[in-house]
Amino acid sequence: MQVVREIGLRYLWVDSLCIIQEDTKDDTKGDTKDDTKADTKDDTKDDTKDDTKGIGSSKMDAISKMDLVYGTAYATIIAAAGSDANAGLPGVRPGTRGVVQPIEEIEPGFRLAFKPRAPDVVGNSVYASRAWTFQERLFSKRNLTFAGGQVIFGCRRAHEWREDYVFEDRYTKSHGLVESRDKDPDDIGEFEGLIQSYAGLALTYRSDIYNAFAGIMRYFKTDLKVTLCHGIPDKFFDWFLIWGPLDPQTRLHDAPSWSWSGWQGAPFPRIWDWYSRSISRIRVAQRKRTWIIWYQRRAHDLEDCIRVWTPKADVAVTSRGPRNFYGGHVQNRFPFDCSQTEPTPRTLTGAPTYTPDAYNPNPGSGFLQFWTVSAMFKLDKAQSPPPKIKPKSGYTMLGIYGDSKRELGIIYLRPDWCKNNVPNVFEFIVICEARDERAKDGRMDNEPGWRYMVMLIEWHGEGQWAERVAVGWIKKRYLEKALGDGPVWKEIILG
Repeated sequence: MQVVREIGLRYLWVDSLCIIQEDTKDDTKGDTKDDTKADTKDDTKDDTKDDTKGIGSSKMDAISKMDLVYGTAYATIIAAAGSDANAGLPGVRPGTRGVVQPIEEIEPGFRLAFKPRAPDVVGNSVYASRAWTFQERLFSKRNLTFAGGQVIFGCRRAHEWREDYVFEDRYTKSHGLVESRDKDPDDIGEFEGLIQSYAGLALTYRSDIYNAFAGIMRYFKTDLKVTLCHGIPDKFFDWFLIWGPLDPQTRLHDAPSWSWSGWQGAPFPRIWDWYSRSISRIRVAQRKRTWIIWYQRRAHDLEDCIRVWTPKADVAVTSRGPRNFYGGHVQNRFPFDCSQTEPTPRTLTGAPTYTPDAYNPNPGSGFLQFWTVSAMFKLDKAQSPPPKIKPKSGYTMLGIYGDSKRELGIIYLRPDWCKNNVPNVFEFIVICEARDERAKDGRMDNEPGWRYMVMLIEWHGEGQWAERVAVGWIKKRYLEKALGDGPVWKEIILG
């Protein structure tokens, strides 16, 4: 309150006080008590109201609108010092800065002092590693950050103003969320970057994986015009499913394996890199490069399935022939019957229950049910030369092989998984067409360079459902070289 008074404001909004923590209607464990922030609200506090309804409880309803709280606050006070919110705001009161000056004696009578840069202090803080604080950094108009024994002011015009820094170019803007979207509203990379940045952050309660992302989900809905299905944009489902690992990842069984939310560690969704940043161009390409009709199971004990997304223009006119998931005409790309796309009625026993997809207006169980091509391939040491830049994840590059010694494609897998399982024969499912790298001549829609993206899967529950292990690629003409009976059209339940 002292800071609020000294900067001439009246209202203070604190999440742990202003969001009802003991909401009996809420079935999730709220992590907001650990959030290291407070917001100062101006007299426009009523502007935070909108028409979002039906989230399920007042607590979840409030959490779902955190983008509005931060975006309409006059300023956000960020307590980036210490390990939690109880560290307070060092320096507000005399004698509370608590900064020890690093001094090194080089030789007798000669000492050097070092002052850490404030951005380094903030970047290495517990605050910066927390998932709950990610949204306030994105949506706040102004912020006062207390860290490293000083206070840093930041806004949408300038990245930061602080006492040890001369900001010479007064017209330089920050590169935050709002400014970058204002400059190019047709950039898929902005949305991929949000997922990438958030997914690697820490949560006290894993059940908050969607709660701490709820404000950004609203941003996806308003700007990208999508609903997130367990973290995957429904209108771009195929290409957002083929993310790879940015950091070493560990499977967490409280969310689907096909989503980044089912793994600990940052993913690397990179449509912007291997195809294009243009959202409109991506939508056109998906109509040509996909075939799976994606359904999600309602519940384990029900036979009902719901379509993940349906294009508004899809009027299902049979005279025009069958359509794919995005409304494009179905192509005859495989030499066998692929007409079966409706899910077979069935129930599951012993399947895990995932964190509820509470901010999806039409949520399901997190288990996808669909038909696609299945094929058996062998994994062994890669024949291709390793990439010039080794992946940050540290994963091992393996070759995908069929009925000959010719390498058909590439996949990256955790070293421990490789040690325990390779070489051997495994099942892969074909997800979609995509590129393995950026088109060198800029002609990304030309056929050279397009591959079949294949997902390595493992079966669970005595063969009732499968889980993703990793995603790789094979050259399209090599699909027919699969082992055993070759590629087949098969129904998959993917958890």
